[in-house]
Amino acid sequence: MKSMTKYKGVIIAFVCIGLLTGCWDKVELSDRSFIITIGLDQAGNLLNITYNSPNLPVVTGQSESGPKLFTRTTKAKTLYEANKLYGEKSNLKINFEHTKLIIFGKEFLEDEYNLRKVLDYFNRNSQFSKTVLALATNGKAEEFLKLVPNADPPIGMYISQAFENNNTDPVISNKVNIGELTIMLSGSEGNGYIGGIGTQEDNIITDGFAVIKNYSLAGWLDHKYALPFSWLTGKGRGTVLSTDIEGNSIPYEISEINTSMDFSMKDDNLKIKIEIQTEGDVQEYILGIEEKSYKSTYIKKVELALQKQMEWECRQAVEVIQKKFGFDMIGAGDRLKLKDRGIWMKVKDNWKEFFKTATIEIKCQNNIRRIGLAK
Repeated sequence: MKSMTKYKGVIIAFVCIGLLTGCWDKVELSDRSFIITIGLDQAGNLLNITYNSPNLPVVTGQSESGPKLFTRTTKAKTLYEANKLYGEKSNLKINFEHTKLIIFGKEFLEDEYNLRKVLDYFNRNSQFSKTVLALATNGKAEEFLKLVPNADPPIGMYISQAFENNNTDPVISNKVNIGELTIMLSGSEGNGYIGGIGTQEDNIITDGFAVIKNYSLAGWLDHKYALPFSWLTGKGRGTVLSTDIEGNSIPYEISEINTSMDFSMKDDNLKIKIEIQTEGDVQEYILGIEEKSYKSTYIKKVELALQKQMEWECRQAVEVIQKKFGFDMIGAGDRLKLKDRGIWMKVKDNWKEFFKTATIEIKCQNNIRRIGLAK
């Protein structure tokens, strides 16, 4: 009993010591540099790293003087070394726990080793969340990050919020984070894509996709193919398809989408049948002649026109993906593994070639559910 009392006393003493002393490694918020955005560029044989961090006294209202955002660049052989150099030049402790965005510059992506190195670093560094948004720019990340959007900085926060709150854009609907990008590339011999971002009259816009092949930039999937790409991947909910009827452009907003694939094989020739079914609303017509839009025969006419338009746009995108880039960007292989194991076992060792030469048939069905409240 005395022994038990003795142990209780020791435990209470340690608890009291812990409560009365501070954390030995505690760093005050004002002594930290919170990196919101990182831009990655190539500078000869070195990496050019651009860091965006908020000026906390100004952002929190403690001070009214100075910029809201600090932008600094550092050149080094590796991202780890760049981060160390940044810390040596600053009186603040660098922190990545609130990083929202990584932007890859075009020249950076053209070096086949760069992406491997930095993704390995992000994967090993516990400060980086795997949900950090990954984007690419068809220029220099440093130049892009020096822009100030029509909103309060920091720019990384602005962009990440835009991508969270607007899922109707086809690039945003196919966005990837650092964790997803790592899985995508490591699971497909270094092939994948990163959403593109650019500027137009100092405004930030989405800009197609940077296509990655063997861990380096293979080219850019033009923005005009981003919309059908979102339908082919089944992520086009909220997007708008427009078609012309009797000289009038009719916008159809997709509220539901389902993309399925069936596979068959004959004489070593793979055939992929893609079926895209959508439901949606007609959002606009022409005042004064809108009575037509309430007739079932006319609705069927519009649905048929939408079907032909969607099928044509999807075929254009598939042709570019097959002929220009030559690998499976639409996830057909993943679907085949689950759909038909027998065919997959025949093609898996040479999937890239089978996909590149596959006959792809596209069939769309668009169902107009609502035509507005004009009447």
